[in-house]
Amino acid sequence: MQPLNTRRFYILAIALLAVTLACSAGPSLGEDIPNGVSKSEDSTTINVVARDFSFSIDESQAEVGRVTFLVQNNGSMHHDFAIRGNGVEQRTPMIQSGESATLTVELEPGTYTYVCTIPGHDQLGMSGNLVIGGK
Repeated sequence: MQPLNTRRFYILAIALLAVTLACSAGPSLGEDIPNGVSKSEDSTTINVVARDFSFSIDESQAEVGRVTFLVQNNGSMHHDFAIRGNGVEQRTPMIQSGESATLTVELEPGTYTYVCTIPGHDQLGMSGNLVIGGK
């Protein structure tokens, strides 16, 4: 039988390895998200790049259903990405400079507005429209 401290060490080491592997699955800090929209069987992915004070979004239209926004902040200050309309009002957490976040929402046909919710950022250019359906 192993001493109690040795077993705790092995459990801690395995837990640390699992967390490290889970965190390494996404893009690295500062890494650009490739441009383009991808469609899998059950969702659409749209890449968004936030800068001071604009969004570059790959498409202004997408299909009805699950849409995942991959948002990379290439600006010098923190930003977020919110999508609003047709009863939907969701946003990412604040994204620090050089970091990224994802937002997945179910979208019905219609026009949605996307914005950075930091006061004044939308008036400076961090806003736009996304049409769902009707391509």
